[in-house]
Amino acid sequence: MAALDECNRILALMSKNDFTQNIEGDFLGIYGELAKSINLVNIKLNRVVEISSNIGNGNMCDLEALRKVPRQSENDQIIPCLIRMIENIIQLVEETEKMAEIAVDGDLTNRGDISKFNGEYARVVAGFNQILDAVIAPVMEASGTLKKLAQGDLSTIMAGDYLGDHAQIKNDLNQTITFLKQYVSEITMTLEEMGHGNLNQEITSDYLGDFLPIKRSLNEITSSLSKTMSDINLAAGQVDVGAQQISDGGQALAQGTTEQASAIQELTASIEKVASETRKNAVNANDANELALAVRRSAETGNEKMSKMVASMVEINKSSSNISRIIKVIDDIAFQTNILALNAAVEAARAGQHGKGFAVVAEEVRTLAARSAEAAKETTGLIEGSIEKVKIGSSIADSTAESLNEILNQIEKFTDIIGNIALASNDQAIEIAQITKGIEQVSMVVQTNSATAEESAAASEELSGQAELLKKMVDTFQLKI
Repeated sequence: MAALDECNRILALMSKNDFTQNIEGDFLGIYGELAKSINLVNIKLNRVVEISSNIGNGNMCDLEALRKVPRQSENDQIIPCLIRMIENIIQLVEETEKMAEIAVDGDLTNRGDISKFNGEYARVVAGFNQILDAVIAPVMEASGTLKKLAQGDLSTIMAGDYLGDHAQIKNDLNQTITFLKQYVSEITMTLEEMGHGNLNQEITSDYLGDFLPIKRSLNEITSSLSKTMSDINLAAGQVDVGAQQISDGGQALAQGTTEQASAIQELTASIEKVASETRKNAVNANDANELALAVRRSAETGNEKMSKMVASMVEINKSSSNISRIIKVIDDIAFQTNILALNAAVEAARAGQHGKGFAVVAEEVRTLAARSAEAAKETTGLIEGSIEKVKIGSSIADSTAESLNEILNQIEKFTDIIGNIALASNDQAIEIAQITKGIEQVSMVVQTNSATAEESAAASEELSGQAELLKKMVDTFQLKI
């Protein structure tokens, strides 16, 4: 009865899944075997609990040990069931790990093989496949949408019906496309207007992130281009005014140089005339010098031939009259030469740097003219004295010898003066030739200046035309105010 009571107590505990106690005590006979069998069942159930605990904890370490345990009977299902359960769990884990690895590698098209499993295990694989299907659909659509975006198609959107985070991804991507389309449309419109010359553009919409610097840059570009075009327009107007002023100045300069060239030509003609008169003056002076020498010789012979004194006096009187007229002509030429020298000095002063040498020559001519005038005045006085003395000699014959000696002295002085006049006239002719050469050089400079002024006026007209063309080009732009 004690054995039965102990066996009943242990079986009651085992019926409540309490396998922590064994039957203690030694019993005889059938009771001892019953106690031993109950304890053996308790040990096996404890082993099953241990294996189940390991499986529950994810530890499949008992598989190899179970495979080595032989079946206890033909109806033994515990060990094979445990083996199949562990094998199915391991196969399920391996299949899901393989699917996860392939998915992690980026291949979301792979699916688990449901045919390898039964019951709930097949449902696990099918559920995993459904998860992949739910994940890959928005990913594939998002990929296609992004590919179209990469090709510049901003009309694409995600249209699939998704839930949860996938719906959030769809909304975020569609909102991004909307923002991009808005930004690109506004930027494109602004650039098109700028391309059509309308710089009065400004983006006022709110831009976010990296698009804000693009908005600022475009607004700064339109402002900068407007300012630049305004400055170019203002500069073109100033260039036009300056070119017009230069053109007017060049035309005035060309006209002035033309008039100056005409005046120089007239001056050259006057100088040529003066040169001709001066050459004649030199010839007359040389003739007068020879005539004075002849008079001297006649006076010397007059001492020997008193009979010819009256005739000689008449000849001397006549020659003196001629000399007086010549001296008068020389005096007039000297006066005109002085006036021309003054005019030449004035023109040389107007010529500036190019007329310095001409001014020196003009001053020299003026000096020579003064000397010629002074010599002519002195000669005139001498000639008048000689005429007076000839008259006295003609009226007073007794004083002929004394008067003749006086005449000889005066004629000697007269000869020297006439020689000086002839020398001065020759020098004057040389100086006038130099003046003529200087005037020719000035004329060449004036002609060059005239051509340069005309070219400058033409270039200024061309510059004015280019400035006007530039203003018209700038006026085609609509600028910011």
